[in-house]
Amino acid sequence: MANRSWVSITADHRIIVHPLPWWTKVLDRLLRPLMYWLQADYRALPQETHLWNNVKFKPGAVSWLDPKLMVQGVVDRTATRRRWLGFVPIFHMPRFGGWRRFQVLEPTTAPCALWYVGWLSDINGMSLLPLHGSVRVLCGSDPALFFGIGAGGRQIPIRCRGVGELGSYSYHDVPLR
Repeated sequence: MANRSWVSITADHRIIVHPLPWWTKVLDRLLRPLMYWLQADYRALPQETHLWNNVKFKPGAVSWLDPKLMVQGVVDRTATRRRWLGFVPIFHMPRFGGWRRFQVLEPTTAPCALWYVGWLSDINGMSLLPLHGSVRVLCGSDPALFFGIGAGGRQIPIRCRGVGELGSYSYHDVPLR
């Protein structure tokens, strides 16, 4: 159902995230300086989700998720969907006109030892980077629902803690997925 071998969806509706390969962590580290530069804000933690550490779900693969446990994404009609050179998405590149607005999500049950954030929109997916508290997610031009998956693979309830804009220094210490 998922397109990566390090994620599996069980028959009892759990999303199990297996440990990421070592090379994904190396790539993340190598790209960190570039990600700081691309967001044009060196005070805030940079975008961390990349092609190799998130998963896209096929349509219907996660239709069993409960919308009552999700958060409605803030829609930013000014957010661009342009691509650089026709194939490189710039939505994670504020320096080149990418998305700047974000919302902060967190589990409603505190403390949450470990969880993952996912999204349902024109593309359904989930970051495979574990969280231990709040997370910033960018606001795009299309409606989205965000969901949380706990350490055991079950959906957990999440809430919106706040909203902000890159460069405003609000929530600068919260990871950006």
